[in-house]
Amino acid sequence: MNFFPRTMTAFLWGCLFIVVSCGEPNTEIHGLKVGYAAIPMAVEDENPLFGWQMKSEVVGQQQKVYQIKVSKSDGNQVWDSGRVESGISNNISYKGEPLEPETAYTWDLTVWDAEGKTYNQESSFETGLMNPEISAWEGARFIGTNTMTLDATSALLFDIETDFQIVEGNTASLIIGANDFRFNDKFQNINNMGGENYLRLEIDISGVGSSKGALLNIYRVGFDKDDSAKEPYMTISKANYPQTNINALITPDNKSQMNKLKIGVNASNIVIKINGEMLLLEPEDPNNPIPPQFREVGFSVTGVGGGNFLTYPHINSIGFATEPGTKAIFKDYKILNAGKSDPNNNEVFGKGVGATYAIFEDFEGVSFNQDGIIELGNTTDTTLIQYADPSHGSATMLRSEFNTGNKNIAKAKLYVTSMGSNEVYINGNRIGEDWFAPGATQFRETLGYYAYDVTKNINQGKNVIGALVFPGWYTGYMTYTPTNFNFFGDTEALLAKLVITYEDGSEQTVVTDPDTWKIFTEGPVEYGSFFQGERYNALKEEHIAVDGKINGWATTAYDDSKWSNAEEVQSRDWIDFEIVSRYDRPVRVVENLQATEVMEVHSEDERTYTYNMGVNMVGVPSITVPQGWLKKGDTVILRYGEQVYPGLEGDEPQYIDRYGYKNGKGIAGRILTENYRAAMATDFYIAKDDGQVVIQPKTTFRGYQYVQVTLPNHTGPLPLENVMGLSLSSDELPSGTYVATTTDGATGELANQLFKNIQRSQLGNFFTLPTDCPQRNERMGWTGDAQAYTRTGTYNSDTYNFFRQWMVALRDDQGVGSETEAPGGIGSTVPTYNMTDDTSFANGTTWAAAVCMVPWQLYKQYGDTKVIAENMETMRLWLDGMDHYDFNGEYTYLSSKTDGLADWLAMDNNTPPELVNNAIYIYMMEVTAIMADAIGETEYAGTLRDRHQKAKEEWNQFFVDPESGRTKNLEGLIVHSQSSYATPLNFNVFSEKNKLKAEAYLAELVKEPSTSNTKPDGTRVTYPMREGALGGFGMNSEQVTEDFLPYTMTTGFSGTPNILPSLSRGGKVDEAYKLFSSTDYTSWLYPVTKGATSIWERWNGFKAAFKENNENRMNSFNHFALGAVGQWMYEFQLGITTDHQKGEAGYKHFVLQPQVAGTFESLSGSYQSNYGKIVSGWTSDGQGNMQSYRCTVPANTASTLYLPMGIEGEDSFEPIKGVEFKGIGQRNGIKVGTYELSSGTFEFNLKDGTVKVKTL
Repeated sequence: MNFFPRTMTAFLWGCLFIVVSCGEPNTEIHGLKVGYAAIPMAVEDENPLFGWQMKSEVVGQQQKVYQIKVSKSDGNQVWDSGRVESGISNNISYKGEPLEPETAYTWDLTVWDAEGKTYNQESSFETGLMNPEISAWEGARFIGTNTMTLDATSALLFDIETDFQIVEGNTASLIIGANDFRFNDKFQNINNMGGENYLRLEIDISGVGSSKGALLNIYRVGFDKDDSAKEPYMTISKANYPQTNINALITPDNKSQMNKLKIGVNASNIVIKINGEMLLLEPEDPNNPIPPQFREVGFSVTGVGGGNFLTYPHINSIGFATEPGTKAIFKDYKILNAGKSDPNNNEVFGKGVGATYAIFEDFEGVSFNQDGIIELGNTTDTTLIQYADPSHGSATMLRSEFNTGNKNIAKAKLYVTSMGSNEVYINGNRIGEDWFAPGATQFRETLGYYAYDVTKNINQGKNVIGALVFPGWYTGYMTYTPTNFNFFGDTEALLAKLVITYEDGSEQTVVTDPDTWKIFTEGPVEYGSFFQGERYNALKEEHIAVDGKINGWATTAYDDSKWSNAEEVQSRDWIDFEIVSRYDRPVRVVENLQATEVMEVHSEDERTYTYNMGVNMVGVPSITVPQGWLKKGDTVILRYGEQVYPGLEGDEPQYIDRYGYKNGKGIAGRILTENYRAAMATDFYIAKDDGQVVIQPKTTFRGYQYVQVTLPNHTGPLPLENVMGLSLSSDELPSGTYVATTTDGATGELANQLFKNIQRSQLGNFFTLPTDCPQRNERMGWTGDAQAYTRTGTYNSDTYNFFRQWMVALRDDQGVGSETEAPGGIGSTVPTYNMTDDTSFANGTTWAAAVCMVPWQLYKQYGDTKVIAENMETMRLWLDGMDHYDFNGEYTYLSSKTDGLADWLAMDNNTPPELVNNAIYIYMMEVTAIMADAIGETEYAGTLRDRHQKAKEEWNQFFVDPESGRTKNLEGLIVHSQSSYATPLNFNVFSEKNKLKAEAYLAELVKEPSTSNTKPDGTRVTYPMREGALGGFGMNSEQVTEDFLPYTMTTGFSGTPNILPSLSRGGKVDEAYKLFSSTDYTSWLYPVTKGATSIWERWNGFKAAFKENNENRMNSFNHFALGAVGQWMYEFQLGITTDHQKGEAGYKHFVLQPQVAGTFESLSGSYQSNYGKIVSGWTSDGQGNMQSYRCTVPANTASTLYLPMGIEGEDSFEPIKGVEFKGIGQRNGIKVGTYELSSGTFEFNLKDGTVKVKTL
């Protein structure tokens, strides 16, 4: 790891506090926003919020008065706020005439400062359609195609149906999964096998009627070194599976008849049906406790099956195997989409569908006719193995021509959305910088759209508008459940409205409709999937290019005579979405990264090399292949990994032995793909000639640090400058900063890297949803992650609109209840994948509490009540629902809906979910009461406070042992764990009587976690195995409490965000810093010592990935949740926070409360609040004693500083302008000096036991 030089740290410190030291101090107004966006194009709020910032070098500078005037583009004024005597410059609600749809507005701002000087700024915004019905699109319809395409390489979920008859001989065989690129080349295959590969399913009737019976022989070839084309990998027969029903399915009566065969493949699980009845290896267990939807059926040829693992077979190439002297007939052979595909429109291959039986034309001994009959015979003396690729089609392309005549164009505005993702072009130019618009929502209820000013793109006379549409979040594979394939739709469709306003005041509207738009499905983007990757065939560029320009298809020079008429595409019957403008920033490129090294290990033929991007990024590569390195028809393969296998020289001996090249598996240095699970995550590029090309996928993304590039006809690596990465995010580059130094040097640099890792994971996972695991087949909006992390997210960057948008989906997904269930439930993911409103009340408060926690954190950080008002009814429903479910007959204010997800992935599994889940429920009542008061819901606030008080009393009675003050579980057994104290402490649940003991216990357990779950006499509690729906899933299977090292973590999702704030609030600052600074397993800095550049999902991610019988089914190396420690770094180390306990939300007035301990000798950082940049930094003697403190309080704000420095002899403090000493007191359990600060930059120094302050 490259550590920051000390000189660079000092330089950065200075940069944070640099000020202009010459000339007249100036003041300016800047950062004008409407709805937290600069110049938004589609405002649909009736009363949007206005905001701005004051920037000034004048100490104590304030805004005293403001005035806002809003006018339409024609000059008509619609609102004049008048002179408002207020220093507030954010969250100012529009109160003028009703805003009109599709209208441009300007707003003029005048601000008066403390001396009466005025400052003027102007900005603008435009309204959207302000009507969620499709009628607002003026006749536009969703257009695309209803015809299926097929990418056989990526298809892991499919059905093959055919009738078959064995006419001569005893066997009939089908080939599937052949020519899989992963096994063609042994470098791609971690089993080190390369060459021909396929899966052959052979029905053998030679023993039917005898004791031998029927056989299903399965030949796996080319997957592993023990595979054989002559010996079956497995045989399903009475001999091998005594309870199989195969002989009831293939009988003497039907063995020579025409029979129906169905092969269903679902992420490696294979199910065979013969004549409609499932082939069983053994009878179903009627007492099986596993719900049917979670049972694995059929069999696998990989040893494992399901979406949690790499998958095989995919369709790939299909065909037949024919033994000498045999003849068989297959009739109506077809391949069907499965999952949630429309059963009336799911055929992707058949006699007249897709690539058709024409792919079999060159097969020896194979013939077929118009009746769908395929005849196979073999007159040779060898087995014929023949297969071909059934892939066909490309991503949908649409275009339409329109004419503006000779009129002068005043303005043109485009509104666009899609079922699927879209890229729009006008006259050959890409519109906007967005990726994957319109983003993810709960499509059952809501579809977002974006609007663009395209005035400069429209020409007088002839014009062309076109679009590429592809799956996005709407079709294809989604979530970790493969059968959610095509959940929302089978094909993609575009909806657009272009409004052109001419200078004479007239308008022209161009909309999507089948009559005036054309479609093309043979373009170069043959396939695009977030999970599986992109296939780009440059040979097809000739179909769309004009004079070599590949966007020529979207120009008037293009001949679209080979295009077809577009079709209207209907949504699913159960989908009834409103079409509304999105609040959030679209996904865009936020960084351009260059590879930092060519990895040591490469293929023997020197055609495949791996490149390290330096960080675990999220996005796509941009790879320049020089001229002459490719030939026409070459296929470049790009694969990805977050890690590479260890085992090279210098690595731990266990890894050398396991993965090395002497005695190990011989895969050290290759990319790890197992933790991508069922996501193939591979891009293909087919070259059209030998010219230089830039390979840059645009219909997919994933998380990766390593990109493996295969160039089939060139040896040697690419130059590093040719391997770039485009980092994609809905977030912007983080604005928060943090730079630390420590006396040992290393700890500070590790902490700095941890901070970068937190921001890196936020950047990559804030992707229209607060998602997770950008590498694997998941990428879902887990509510628990958001609940834990929202505050950290708001510190790192402006995430107001990001979370406001996500709350729309959360509201859409809230449970509606039933006769037996209360309404208001919140599930573990948002959006969910349900076709109807959820009637259950979901269990697992640590996750569901996001319904209150997200609005609460937004309110605290931004001071906005709109987000409260939008979500109050949703919060009320959930809290009332929780109250509906009494814990038991005696404790009726606690909730029984608390035994689900809680301290997920904890090292100590013994913290009862009911304890921590009820604690967060109680806290949600406390903070929602504050929010209710903020919007005038005082009656409900009172109700919540009453419930909160009683629930808190009950919690202390039930979960705290009255004698020892230790926590306990439902059976009354002592539970003494970090989480059992950290979570309720941070959520203010312990009574005053129990709080001090709890704080002391937590500090003790941080010092000595090996004493977890002991009684006061030191003996350890033995717990019975917990039963329930979750079982042991998500628990630490390697728990040995006695081995927990001092100052290491035993917490999971519940305790981890809360442990350091609980220590710091209780004055246990030394313990907090020692825990934070630990590098032992498990700790925040442990992954950093292992080279982490992002936050890991598991404390032991590296160990889990590469141990014997490794565990990669739930092992992401980019997962923001555990990065919630960032809140503590900002709030307690830097000390920047709000004071909501005094009714202050947002940063008009804020708190500075830095805490110092450990070996940290300096720390500086900043937070970009909605009032301006707040800077905080300190130095110490490296032994926990602060020596100096510097801060910047933005103009038009003030702060209370609680300084743990010079707390003796403060009577001698000499005040200066902007700084007033208020006395000595207690803050967060430690003695502090209290100061009131106006705006300005100040430095406090400790000299001779007294504090001196000066202005910088």
